[in-house]
Amino acid sequence: MRQRSDATSVDADASPYLELGHELERSRRYERSFALVRIRVDSAKTSSGNGTASDLVGRLETNMRSIDRVWAMDGDLIYLLPECDRERAAGFVRRLEDIAGSTLSATVASFPEDGVTGGSLIALLSDGADAGESVDSENGHN
Repeated sequence: MRQRSDATSVDADASPYLELGHELERSRRYERSFALVRIRVDSAKTSSGNGTASDLVGRLETNMRSIDRVWAMDGDLIYLLPECDRERAAGFVRRLEDIAGSTLSATVASFPEDGVTGGSLIALLSDGADAGESVDSENGHN
């Protein structure tokens, strides 16, 4: 049974890389897409000016589907969105911005559009701001 950390509401016992590997296998087998979204928590907290990172996570979690997953990684939030392409992931970011009440610094990497391995997708999330992959929430494009 999956447990959530009380402090952050993110998966406390899940291995992001293990779950990413499972999603890669499933998506390849059924020829489906998925997206990873990285939200920079500090920029969101600073922009909105209200609450702590834990408060922000709690508000954002209300917009997740039961199949979505979220982890804390390097102080940011990483969302795994099965059955979701880049366009739908940008819509997800726009909904999160509405909930957070501010513009979020977000990067999207989608399978298979942006990469076909877990390492390549994670690398895009890590280097996204430098590589121009940040989500433009105004028009939904990266």
